[in-house]
Amino acid sequence: MLLLSYFGILFGVLLFAWKRCGIDYTAILGVDGGRTNVHAVVRASTSLMGLNFSAFVLYWLALLRIVPHAHAWPASALLLTLAYLLWPFDHMAEWSDAAQRADCARCVGRVLLAGLVPTTFASSFVADILTSMPKLFIDLLQAVVQRQEYAAGEH
Repeated sequence: MLLLSYFGILFGVLLFAWKRCGIDYTAILGVDGGRTNVHAVVRASTSLMGLNFSAFVLYWLALLRIVPHAHAWPASALLLTLAYLLWPFDHMAEWSDAAQRADCARCVGRVLLAGLVPTTFASSFVADILTSMPKLFIDLLQAVVQRQEYAAGEH
């Protein structure tokens, strides 16, 4: 999840660089220029990074037996990240961040349904990023397996 947050920050920096250089990223990515805001992307990503880093530190401290419930911290990072991303209301109303998150979810949905829906440059861009981050999915799989083993009593 930390890598996903890092990707968000880099995406915000990329949007900022494109905007600064006069590149029309709204046409390239097929997004609404009134709703896509660099500031909201960077702020949301840094918030997620702080949340995930805190969960990682608590997990590490739990492994050292300083805090309890080692199994809960990776799950909390995943659940809080999903809750943050899927929250239907604006966290930052001046930047319409709920609409941006919805656009991002639609784009990821188009990536997952590739071959069944028309492909855009934005979905190809996101698919390229996702295929470049296999560590994210391996960590997610490991967290799910560890949680299932713990729930089954095999710890």
